[in-house]
Amino acid sequence: KETGRYDTASLYFKKMLNYPFEKLNADKYKGRAYHNLANTYKEAGDTVLAEQTFLKSLEHKRTRGKISETFITEVDLAELYYERNRLIEAEQLSANCLSGYEDVRLDPEHYKIFDLCRKINFALGDYQSVDYYASRYVDESTAFIKQQEVLIKVRDQFKMEILTASFFGELERNKRISKLWDAIYFILLLSTTIISVMVMKRIWVRKEIEKEVKKLMGDIRMFF
Repeated sequence: KETGRYDTASLYFKKMLNYPFEKLNADKYKGRAYHNLANTYKEAGDTVLAEQTFLKSLEHKRTRGKISETFITEVDLAELYYERNRLIEAEQLSANCLSGYEDVRLDPEHYKIFDLCRKINFALGDYQSVDYYASRYVDESTAFIKQQEVLIKVRDQFKMEILTASFFGELERNKRISKLWDAIYFILLLSTTIISVMVMKRIWVRKEIEKEVKKLMGDIRMFF
C-alpha cells in the first residue's frame, strides 16, 4: 500500500480476512484488515468501496469494545465523509470520536481529530468552533512535542547509563582477566620452580651416586 501497489495490498488484506483464526481473536485481526483495506481503496480513489469497508471494520472493532481500536477507524471514516462533502455525517462521527479521545494515547494519528473538526466546522460556517478546535490541535501538538522531548531525554539518559554500565563492566572484566593472568603467571612460576628443584635434585642424586660408585670401585681395586 505504501508503494502504491494497491491491487497487491488488497490481495493480502483479503487473505487475512480468510484466515481460519482458530487460536486468534477474529474480530481483532479482521477489524484491522478491513481498516487497512478501506484505506487502500481510499488511496486508490474508490471512496464508495472504502466507506463500505470502513463500516465492516467498525462492526468487528465495536464487537471487541476497545475504544483505542475503534477511534482511528472512526476518524478515518469521518475524514472520508468530509472529503465527500457529507458534512453532517462527518460532524456526527467526529463528535463520537471526541467522546473517546481521553481514552487514547497522545499521538498525531489521534489528535488529528481536532484539525478534522476544525475543517468540518469551517465548512459548516461555525467559526467559533473552528477557533476552539484549532486551539485544541495546537495544544495537543505542543503537548506531544514536550512528551517527545521528555522521552528523548529519558532515552539519552538510558543510553548513558548503559554506556557507563558497559564501561565499568569492561573495567571489572579487565580486572578479572588481570587477576587470571596473575594466577597463571604464579602457577607457571611455581611449576617452573618445582621442576627446577626436581631437576637439580636429580642431578645432585646422580652425582652422589656416581661419587659412591667411584669410591666403591676404588675400594674394590685396593682389595684385589
